[in-house]
Amino acid sequence: MDLIYAKPDRSEVGVVESFEMDMAFGYDENDFELTVPLSKNVMSEGYLVYVDKTEYGGVVDSVRLNTAKNTVCYKGRTWHGILENRIIEPASGKDYRTVSGDANKVLWDIVSALGLGDTFERDTSECGIYIEAYRFERYCKAYTAIRKMLSEHSAKLVLRIDRMAGKVLISAAQAVDWSYNEPISSDKSDFEIESKKRPVNHLICAGEGELKDRKVIHLYADAKGNVSQTRTFTGIDEVSDFYDYKNAKDDELLKSGTERLSGYQVADEVKLTISPEYEYDIGDIITATDSRTGQSATTVISKKIVSIDSDEIKVTYDVGGYTESQIEQARKAANDASAAIRRADAAAAAAAIASTSADEKVRVFMSQPVPPYKKGDLWVNGDGMILICTESKEE
Repeated sequence: MDLIYAKPDRSEVGVVESFEMDMAFGYDENDFELTVPLSKNVMSEGYLVYVDKTEYGGVVDSVRLNTAKNTVCYKGRTWHGILENRIIEPASGKDYRTVSGDANKVLWDIVSALGLGDTFERDTSECGIYIEAYRFERYCKAYTAIRKMLSEHSAKLVLRIDRMAGKVLISAAQAVDWSYNEPISSDKSDFEIESKKRPVNHLICAGEGELKDRKVIHLYADAKGNVSQTRTFTGIDEVSDFYDYKNAKDDELLKSGTERLSGYQVADEVKLTISPEYEYDIGDIITATDSRTGQSATTVISKKIVSIDSDEIKVTYDVGGYTESQIEQARKAANDASAAIRRADAAAAAAAIASTSADEKVRVFMSQPVPPYKKGDLWVNGDGMILICTESKEE
């Protein structure tokens, strides 16, 4: 496994030898440590390290010598950490930064505004994911904010080193729901599942006022993590907590209390260590099943923990932090998007078939046909399948 290192000006120097590298990125950390023997010390602050055509790499921020162990440890930010350490600010003269357009263009607009055009490279193609008037929170960390924006469009951020350009290609892609076709079994992979069935589901929120005159609202979460002011659990199943938000008025107390209670509502958490032939991105959806107990969990990948040495790459996936309702919504959005892509591809194929047909009057139906139609007409159904009419029918 070649780990390439380059000078701050992006000119490649060579391949790191006899190394061990650990990195983690996703909802936290977004950094790496690279250790080599003292005799193999080849870098200083500002150097870049990366594995070609992957998202694994970053910039060296510090160098630590250990003469007792005869090692050098380079620490730095991954590409994700470089983004996370920049702030998306409101546009000049505006209360918020609002973006619209194809997601690839939007990403480049953000990168340009952050002044990171020397590190990242624009994907000039259109990804087909349209962002419409998305409003970022004021002064938010870029990597987290970008992931949030894309997740709301059932999409994910894709970073890949472009060795020829000496930059990281940044783009968006449709999040993939692997749980239907490629569920992960304990027969082939090691994983941990932590089931959380009773988090806090009743939050008592106190705002402005004093003693008996203080504003108090009660918020409740249901089995899927949805928050409302309607009680779902009672008796032994009710788990309560108190939220003290002094001086908060009604609207702010409700908003902040809802966010806090939602934060408790995480579904089952999973940690996966699987063989290198499987590769997932943060934002993809997976299902892990233990064949012995029958226990399974479906959730969204939220973090990758990567260990690299001269021989191999080992990836552990940390999945969790989402409510059951959020996971259901993510799965539905991902599969709706996949179905739309299949339908578009099938429609194009059907049109091509119709155009080459000996009968120039062949029609292509995108919704369920109603008479009249004739033998040879085509129907692209909701699953993206092309069906051919075998019997004509009049009105």
